[in-house]
Amino acid sequence: MDPLPALEESLRQSQQIIYTILDAIPVRVFWKDLDSNYLGCNRPFALDAGLQSAEEIIGKNDFEMALCVNITETPSPR
Repeated sequence: MDPLPALEESLRQSQQIIYTILDAIPVRVFWKDLDSNYLGCNRPFALDAGLQSAEEIIGKNDFEMALCVNITETPSPR
C-alpha cells in the first residue's frame, strides 16, 4: 500500500487549518521570498490590498501591488 496519498491528505488538512487560523485572526499577515515577492497572505491583508483572494498576491511585489509610497514626491507647502 502506497503511503503517499495519506501523507498528501494529511498535509492538505494541516495547511487548511493554518489558513483558517490566519484568516480568522484580526491581524494582516503576509510572507515573502528573499527577493521581496509575495508568497502568500491572509484574507484580511488581501482584501485591504484590493484583491478578491489571497492567491492573487502570489509572485507580486510591493510596486505591483501599489502598497509603497512614492518617496520622491515632495510635500506641498502649507
